This record gives sequence, structure tokens and C-alpha cells, in this order.
Amino acid sequence: MKKYVILCFLILNPLYLFAQNNLYRAVYNGDINYIRLYINNFNNSSQEHEYFSNNIDLRLLRNTIYAMHGYRFRSRDLQEHFNKFSWYNGTKDTVENELNEKERRLIRVILAMEQVNPPSPNDIIGFWTIAVPASVEYIGFMDLQINSDGTIGGFLNGLWSLEGTTFNTRRVNTDYIGLPPGLGQLGTVENLRIIVFELNGRLYQTCDFFGAYPDSRSSSRHWYRRNDLRSLIQAWGWRESDYIYPF
Repeated sequence: MKKYVILCFLILNPLYLFAQNNLYRAVYNGDINYIRLYINNFNNSSQEHEYFSNNIDLRLLRNTIYAMHGYRFRSRDLQEHFNKFSWYNGTKDTVENELNEKERRLIRVILAMEQVNPPSPNDIIGFWTIAVPASVEYIGFMDLQINSDGTIGGFLNGLWSLEGTTFNTRRVNTDYIGLPPGLGQLGTVENLRIIVFELNGRLYQTCDFFGAYPDSRSSSRHWYRRNDLRSLIQAWGWRESDYIYPF
């Protein structure tokens, strides 16, 4: 009997939300021991910063790395924030040469997230895709096309709009389309954003267009930029464990 492989995605259970709150508290309370631990263990399968829903949080996390090296900030709000902590000694005009590779890597990812978090309409227009494995020997793709004229094409047709961070979709007809569990249906997505992660020195983008995110009630299938997913599959090879996307 042919073995079928199911794409599994991260279910945001309370443990993950608890971890998210830990990082949030650490950033705003100046807990550099926790932040150092996070940086040292930073990898593509555990990224608490993904759940920061706005660029204010991401900016503060990114600049905490510079503050830990004694950077003197030109922005008044940042300088006032870090002056509250006894460990901070801002005397240096540049610390770029002091950053280690893990710190540089995390900064690259955060900067990329700030550029598309929250996304503008131009950030989501184009082709997105998910992998659809039929067996261990074969894998295909299902495309989604977000068009600039407000229409959706590809595996289903519909209309879309982006109001702030709310992504609204609706069908252009009343035909029912049955979709695999976890793929999601057209509807409203609150707090839409593009997640950025790094693999082998390259930044990739993924987004959840169907189903609220984060959503602890069900799993989510993330859509990737078409060329990104093909590149990921080439980089990872075809192994079942690699298709448990934790991003």
C-alpha cells in the first residue's frame, strides 16, 4: 500500500503562546539573559519573534541586540528605553564588528520582517504556492494567484481586499469547493502578515491567506512564493521530516 505523506504545520498551542509571551516580556523588561539564550538557540524551527504582530516590537527586539553591545542610540525613544536597565552602557557609535553570526542572522530576518509586517497590497500580489505531496515518490504544487485588480485565481476564484492588516476574501460564485483539512476556505484573515525566515543564507517568505493566524484551534498551511518553495524543496531534498514546516 502506497504510503501517503501529509503536510503538517505548527498548531499554536498554549506552550507556543507562553514562549511568545516570554520573549515579549524579556524585550520590554530588559531580560538580556533570556534574549541571549534565545539568540544562541535561534533556528528555523523555533522563532518566537514571528508572533510579534507589529513593527514596534520587532524594532525593539532588533535594537536590543545592539544595546547589549553598548551602542549609543540616536533615537530618543530607544535611548530612554535602554537607559532604564543597569546592564546598558551606551558609549559606542558603532558595534557592527562586535556582532556574532547568530546575532547578524537574527537581525537580517527581523529587518526583512519589518519590511513586510504588516504587508501592503503590493507585498502579496503575485503567485503563491503550497506543496501537495501525493506519495513519497511524487510532489506537486497548488498555485494561488493574487491579482492587482482585486481578483484571486489559481486553485479557486474569488475577490480580495486588504484593509490595514485584515485580508478579506469572498467567492465570485456560489459553487462549493471542498478543500483538504487545514487548507482553509475563503473568508476573513485578521492580522495578516508575511513571515520571513532564513535557510542557508537566503531569506524566504510565507503567508497564511486562509484562516486566522495565529489560530490555536486548527492547523494552518502556509503559502510560499512560487520560486521560494521550489528552491526550498531543492535545498531540503525529499524527506518526510523536512515537510513538517514549523515556520
